[in-house]
Amino acid sequence: MKTRSSKATRTIVRLFSAFTLVVLLSLANSTYAQTMVSAQAPATAQAALKYLGAHEDGMLFHLQFRNEAGAKFRVSIHDAQGEELFNGVFSDKNFDKKFQLPKVTKDKIAFTITELNGKQLHLFEVNTRFVEEVLVRRL
Repeated sequence: MKTRSSKATRTIVRLFSAFTLVVLLSLANSTYAQTMVSAQAPATAQAALKYLGAHEDGMLFHLQFRNEAGAKFRVSIHDAQGEELFNGVFSDKNFDKKFQLPKVTKDKIAFTITELNGKQLHLFEVNTRFVEEVLVRRL
């Protein structure tokens, strides 16, 4: 009876250790991104940027912008050195787009929404930090 109980306990411990290892390895290439709005926007223009996570070799973001007037606006994305990653002109009243950007080693990415006359409506600065955590345990 004692042998059967200790075998069951060892099996449970091994399964728990294997599960823990799988969870930790799945977090091995986790990405931390934080968005921060640094510009005030008019009450009629609402914008939101969400970090959706890492996907393959990129970071996925979801940008929404409510443009009640239907006026043309520009969306541009720049890295910390000012290099343009994306630039497009839109006139959607309810702009809703997902952007996949390469995982960069830079510390900052900026999403800017401007009117065509150059007036800045929204600025989202995304601070990125990649964290690799690996834990190897002997089973």
